[in-house]
Amino acid sequence: SSGRATTGTLIKTLVLILGVSLIIFSFRFLWRRLIFGQARRIEEAMRNRLVGQFFLLSPAFYQRRPIGDLMAHVTNDMEAVRMALGMGLVSLVDSFFLGSAAIGFMMYISPGLTAVALLPMPLVAYLTYRLSRVFHKKFESVQVLFSGLMETVRESLVGILVVKAYNLQTRELGRLSELSGQYLDKNLQLARITGTLFPLSLLLTNLSLAIVIWLGGVQVYQGRITTGDFVAFISYLAMLGWPVMALGWVVNLLKRGGVSLERIGRLLDEKPEIADRPGLTAPPAPIRRIAIHNLTFHYPGGEGPVLKGLNLEIAAGQQILFTGRTGSGKTTLAQLLVRLYDPPEGTIALDGQAIHKIPLGYLRSTISLVPQVPFLFSDTLRANLRMADPEAEEAQLWEALSLAALEKEVRAFPEGLETVVGEKGILLSGGQRQRLALARALLFNPPFLILDNTLASVDLSTERQILEALRSRRKGLTTIFISHRLVGLEAVDGVFLFEAGRVAESGRHQTLMEQKGLYSRLYQRQRLENELQEGVF
Repeated sequence: SSGRATTGTLIKTLVLILGVSLIIFSFRFLWRRLIFGQARRIEEAMRNRLVGQFFLLSPAFYQRRPIGDLMAHVTNDMEAVRMALGMGLVSLVDSFFLGSAAIGFMMYISPGLTAVALLPMPLVAYLTYRLSRVFHKKFESVQVLFSGLMETVRESLVGILVVKAYNLQTRELGRLSELSGQYLDKNLQLARITGTLFPLSLLLTNLSLAIVIWLGGVQVYQGRITTGDFVAFISYLAMLGWPVMALGWVVNLLKRGGVSLERIGRLLDEKPEIADRPGLTAPPAPIRRIAIHNLTFHYPGGEGPVLKGLNLEIAAGQQILFTGRTGSGKTTLAQLLVRLYDPPEGTIALDGQAIHKIPLGYLRSTISLVPQVPFLFSDTLRANLRMADPEAEEAQLWEALSLAALEKEVRAFPEGLETVVGEKGILLSGGQRQRLALARALLFNPPFLILDNTLASVDLSTERQILEALRSRRKGLTTIFISHRLVGLEAVDGVFLFEAGRVAESGRHQTLMEQKGLYSRLYQRQRLENELQEGVF
């Protein structure tokens, strides 16, 4: 009643302040944790979905898009989206509620002064809108440059042996420096935009504060507002300064996230060129025959056909040899048989059923391709082998290595099956990499196995040993050898000699030798070369 504070009143006020502070802390902690946690979960889900999309897309897609560009989407763009959904959203909500509360209290004290204080806000909003549109375009170009930078670094590191062998370090560093400079310039342009918005917001906020102090001081002098109310009004106006200044930063985060989300969305919208049609079911019986009829194929964007009117049949249980000059179409046919590329309708049939009507999962578990350049993951020998059969027992792993003539070498390694092979198997020799890939394929042991020059880096004696093991291991199963080497493969059930996308000669080894054609000449030449290498003459 006397207008003086008592000890009890002060304690109550202090408890009230502490209580309100605790409530504010609790709510802020909970909703920030909720938003940040949800942003992380969304980032994880989007990244998994994007990588899953990569697995669905065909090799033709990866010929158009550099791997470094795709890596930038998985890393840099994902981070921008997470920051927008996390920190951007938190700051937006925080600024909205704090600004709304401050304006509400200001209106309660003096609607007139509040109107004056908010006069610069439309200008701030307009500048933010205009600059955000420019920011959107600039950030898009920044992300494109970052993708190029990632691809350049990836190429240089993957090809590090070539870079060192040809002393290209200076050239590669110059190429990287040029891209880094362009990336820096674009980022500085972005910094100038955000650097313009922050000072402008601060200038307009301080201008508003100066006007309010002048007008408010006049009103206090005239007795239209008390000193306490005026001080409180200034305090609330200061609280409004953070939301206004944070506006530019929030717009920055949201625009970055929006651009990155668009980039990710374009990848997710890519339609797989090779996919199962609705309602497909696996054939009721194992596939016994592959028939190719009038197959003409050219790669997307290619100038001419790689295969031209190709006709051939392969029966289950046979060992077949595809041979011919480089670029004659052998590997292309192998890729079509497992639908890495899609053949024209009606050109390839399995037991009379069009290849497009067979589920991809079933097809690739029935026909397996071991490429000429094997890919090994940067993991142990055991892990690389078990990709073919995760449940394979120890004895099965050693058996597969034995069939591929690699068992003795692996047993000699200090770590044995736990030996880490390095990225792409770089710690192994070329022949060891090929034999490890072969062992993995034999562990999988599909009904139809295509070996594309899998033994090209293996010496002749080891090759003979492996071929003998293959005949025994894959008896009753179909093995297709794609090879330039003819010596050692005389016992195959059929030979197809490719020439310019067509089958120029076909038949058993003895039949083709009697025809005295191209196959016969190639075989005799190779046999002579082998004899010379082995020191017969």
